[in-house]
Amino acid sequence: MHRPKQSIESCTGVLKACILLLFLCALAAAQETAPISALEVKYRKQIFKDDRFSVYLLEIPPNHSSLMHRHDTDMLSIFVSGGETKSTIYGKPPTEDRFVVGEVRFRSAGFTHSTENIGANMFRSVILEFNSSMGLIQSTKPAGSHDCKPDLKTACVEEKRLFCMTGFCVEELSIAPGATWRNGSYQSDQMLIAVSDYELLDQPQGKAAHTLKRKSGEVEYFPRGASRQWVNATGETARIINVIFANRPKM
Repeated sequence: MHRPKQSIESCTGVLKACILLLFLCALAAAQETAPISALEVKYRKQIFKDDRFSVYLLEIPPNHSSLMHRHDTDMLSIFVSGGETKSTIYGKPPTEDRFVVGEVRFRSAGFTHSTENIGANMFRSVILEFNSSMGLIQSTKPAGSHDCKPDLKTACVEEKRLFCMTGFCVEELSIAPGATWRNGSYQSDQMLIAVSDYELLDQPQGKAAHTLKRKSGEVEYFPRGASRQWVNATGETARIINVIFANRPKM
């Protein structure tokens, strides 16, 4: 018994369509899972750049995740909001992680991952990506300090050095209301990352004073120069992460 020619052609057409559909699905899946550059992550925006590094603000809404992406440079992350994430390193099962406000982490270049916000609030992080290697974590770090006004014991500045790389040191600053932070690192370039909103009265040596206001997640870069005094002019403690860079060799 012979099948009608039209029936055979119809089955052949359906088979070809199925094969094409499977091919397109496989192609789409491959494109979706192929790692992209970190520069293509849609949840971040650039907020600063110079010839040494670039700074990005990453904001991932709850139940959203970044695509799998590559980090080709050393990076420093300052988590300006607490939160919970599910991170998947390329080729490995996902793992859950928790962050506290103001936590700082360094990662060397050459890893690929995706990040999913599994918390209830916006996940926010300031990311510094360096144009060259920052070297290794140092075994020692400078001592911190605790300084209060003699006449007001609650007006204190706490400086806590977190860690040092070859290329920079990271310190955590807590400036109480009315306290004065005397910036002793003025001989080095610095990047201030606002963990909390703050308002500081900037008093550069030999110059007129002005007010510096920053919101959580904003940054301020200061090249090395004259010493400064910073007065917390509000009723709330200012929380800041300060990245102090190693001086560049003289040409």
